[in-house]
Amino acid sequence: MNKKKSRLELVQEQTESAIKKTNEKIDELGTYTSQLCDELNTMQELFDDIRNVPSEKQLEYEKLKKIRLNWKQQAEKIESDYKMPPQ
Repeated sequence: MNKKKSRLELVQEQTESAIKKTNEKIDELGTYTSQLCDELNTMQELFDDIRNVPSEKQLEYEKLKKIRLNWKQQAEKIESDYKMPPQ
């Protein structure tokens, strides 16, 4: 006998589907974020080489690199938090 699903079961399935799609998008965003950070670091190194940056500017660029790294770490933490099962 095929029992008709209750409204609650239908809503639970829809919610699970939405959660799965959201997590997939978060994974995709994490991949893009990591790639973007890597590319920005590479570009910065190339610009530094091309311009032969003076040492005082180099210190300023190092601060910016730390900010970018912090941003990347925060994005990775958000991604890992979303991957954790609810408690």
